[in-house]
Amino acid sequence: MDRVLIFVAYGTRGDVLPIACLAQQHLLELQQSTSVFLITHASHEEWLSVAPFSKISSRIQYVPSLPARRWGDGLSGEKHEEVLMA
Repeated sequence: MDRVLIFVAYGTRGDVLPIACLAQQHLLELQQSTSVFLITHASHEEWLSVAPFSKISSRIQYVPSLPARRWGDGLSGEKHEEVLMA
């Protein structure tokens, strides 16, 4: 049975970058025996879809959530839901 390794990284680019590096390294080293995936904010798609992450880009699942820099913006209730739905 194949193993599955799922990395979940939320936060700013500085929070996500090291986890993306770990996911890519595991993919390169364990590609025959392990499926590797990364889950993160949709706002990181632009920089994760190009080199040096192009090898793992097809294995990244983006979620429509607020990145960490927006958590403290004072969004509440309906406004927060609008941002998430956009």
